[in-house]
Amino acid sequence: MIGYGSTWTNSGSIQIAATSYCQGLLAVRNGAEVITDELVVGHQNSQSTGRLLVEGYDATLTSLGNTYIGLRAHGYVELKQGASLFSNNVYIGGGQGCTVCDGHVTVSGSATQWVSTGEFIVGVYAQGTLDIVAAQVSTTNARIGVMDTQWRGAVSSKATVRGWGGRGPTRGSCAWGRTPGTASSPSGRTEPS
Repeated sequence: MIGYGSTWTNSGSIQIAATSYCQGLLAVRNGAEVITDELVVGHQNSQSTGRLLVEGYDATLTSLGNTYIGLRAHGYVELKQGASLFSNNVYIGGGQGCTVCDGHVTVSGSATQWVSTGEFIVGVYAQGTLDIVAAQVSTTNARIGVMDTQWRGAVSSKATVRGWGGRGPTRGSCAWGRTPGTASSPSGRTEPS
């Protein structure tokens, strides 16, 4: 989807890479807008890869319910050059029973923003990463490296904030979970769990 006036309003779930052994891409660029009840980037199995690109000023994606990145597959999200993502609950990296699935998000550019108002977990049952490069991410009660005690897949989940103007504020608590999740700041200081 490209350009001002391009709008997609979806009832239900948008699933990128929704079947086995597939590749899926959704690109929202330069003023285009997508609104959905739920978003899944990387849905079906570990042989599938889903990609979401939101790029350019006023390019906007809004997920009203849950957002899964790498649910039961590989999921990649890139927000850049003034794009915006608005979400509620966010789960980056693996649904239950899929420890080889992973989710990776890069948010870059001084006018780029991600505002999440619900639960925000990086590394659910498998690896999740969040890389903020001179961009703005706002979360509530963020957690890094959270998993059920039966699973050991969320190893090395991390969030990184770097570059001038890069911010990853969180309201409430920011917890590093039961696995070796890390967060690093622009100064290079890293705090392991």
